[in-house]
Amino acid sequence: MHSAGTSRLFPLGRMPFARRAGNPAASAIAVEAWSAGGVIQVRPQCAHRVRPGRKNSCLYLSRMSNTFQDDFLDSILHSDCMPVPPIKRILQSFKKHLRAQGKHENTIRSYVNDVNVFLEWLSHTIGQSFSVRDISEADVRDFKSFLLTRNASNTSINRRLTALRQFFLFCAERKYIRGNPAAGVPALPSAPASVKLLSRKEQLLLLRTVENMNRPLERVILLLLIHAGMRSSEICNLKVADLHMSSREGKLFIRDERGQKYRFVKLSSRAQAAMRLYCKSRRIRMFSRRRDEPLLKQRNGNPLTQQVIDHIVKRVGKHAGIVDITPTMLRNTYTVQLLLSGEPPDKVALRLGTKSIAALKRVADQMKENDRR
Repeated sequence: MHSAGTSRLFPLGRMPFARRAGNPAASAIAVEAWSAGGVIQVRPQCAHRVRPGRKNSCLYLSRMSNTFQDDFLDSILHSDCMPVPPIKRILQSFKKHLRAQGKHENTIRSYVNDVNVFLEWLSHTIGQSFSVRDISEADVRDFKSFLLTRNASNTSINRRLTALRQFFLFCAERKYIRGNPAAGVPALPSAPASVKLLSRKEQLLLLRTVENMNRPLERVILLLLIHAGMRSSEICNLKVADLHMSSREGKLFIRDERGQKYRFVKLSSRAQAAMRLYCKSRRIRMFSRRRDEPLLKQRNGNPLTQQVIDHIVKRVGKHAGIVDITPTMLRNTYTVQLLLSGEPPDKVALRLGTKSIAALKRVADQMKENDRR
């Protein structure tokens, strides 16, 4: 609702209750929402149509019947005369809303990007500016059909539809729109995603290739992925203070982007050697005053990003002759190896900092069955 003391003009035709409420003469009325008395006032604005002596007369919502009150509130909340923020400002509020819900930064980034793709497509399609209130279910269905013509996968289309549902649900809760135009658009059937892994030979070839490249940063990243199963986002967020090394062991303190989950990741002897070599090349000391600085940086001194890690993995894979390699593939390989070694699934999930590894457990069970045969 509006704050006390504000007023908006509404055409009489948009308020069907106004004539029944006893104000047939006024062609427009002003609304003061939640006045000091706790009621909404309907104040006639056409003074020349009001009898002398009643220029300041008001119709109070508290004196109307419940039906009139419902019509009045519905007209206020959904009238086209109500100001709606620009879509860019709504998107900014949407991002803050997702963060307040505890969503992961990757999820927030994905939702906002998918909504922007839809908005850009709609702007190009209609060729004019529009408000979020102008978007209909037909627009969402047309966008879904457009994605199908571009040979987008069912998983990708469903992800974009999910983002649109969440965005329009937020808009509906803020009373920017009457309903959710994406709620009635059904998702496409999608088959379970296939899990891609590296063979033992490909793992050895990949590590041998990165060691021969004599690049400490690339070597550390590959080993953290394939020997520790870390996420790209976790590697980017590492600080100097998160590194704990001794003569006997090495481990990293990992926190997620929301600061809600913590765990230690033990480093293999090979990963420890790569980390010491990197720290020596960067002149990093564990007990230095720069403990809040990023642990891993690019050669130009800029912080790591997930796009940079993805590029490094693909570049090393290309040198090793392994195509279509991703950081997720290395993490999945590490997970399946733990399961095949007999590690309990709950402990593996705890080590990886995830809730479920059901899909990877099915892969490990299938591999065990193939070995028995």
